[in-house]
Amino acid sequence: MVTTAKANKDKGYRWEKQALDHIRAAFPEIDPEEIRRHGTLYGVNDRGDITLAPLAFVFEMKNVQRFDLARFMRELKRELEHNPQATNGAVVIKARLKGTGEAYSVMPFDSLLSLVRENWDLKRLLRQERQLRKAG
Repeated sequence: MVTTAKANKDKGYRWEKQALDHIRAAFPEIDPEEIRRHGTLYGVNDRGDITLAPLAFVFEMKNVQRFDLARFMRELKRELEHNPQATNGAVVIKARLKGTGEAYSVMPFDSLLSLVRENWDLKRLLRQERQLRKAG
C-alpha cells in the first residue's frame, strides 16, 4: 500500500520530470546537462528543483491542490540564496488537467521587471545594430 506522503513525492517527481523535459525542449541549443534537476541533492540547502545554468535561472516546481504563494515565494528566495548559479527564478505550479506549458509561473515583480528590462535593452541594441548596418 502506497502512503500518502510517498504518493505525493512521486507526483512531485513526475511533475519535475515533465517540466525538465519541457524546458529542455524549449532550449534545444543548450546542453541538456546544463538544465539540471536537483531533487533532494542539497537537502536543507535546497537550490531549487531545476536550474537553467546558462541563464542563471532556477525553477521551484509545485504540484499541489492549494496554493500558498507567500510560502512558495519565501522558499524561492531561500533557494536563490543557496544557488550560486542563479540570479532569478520562478515558482511553477502545475495547472490541474492542463499541459505542462499551461502551468502557472510566479516570480517577484522586481525579477520580472529585470527580465523585461534585459529583453528591452537587447531589442534596442539589435535595432541600433541593424540601423548601423543599413547606414554603413
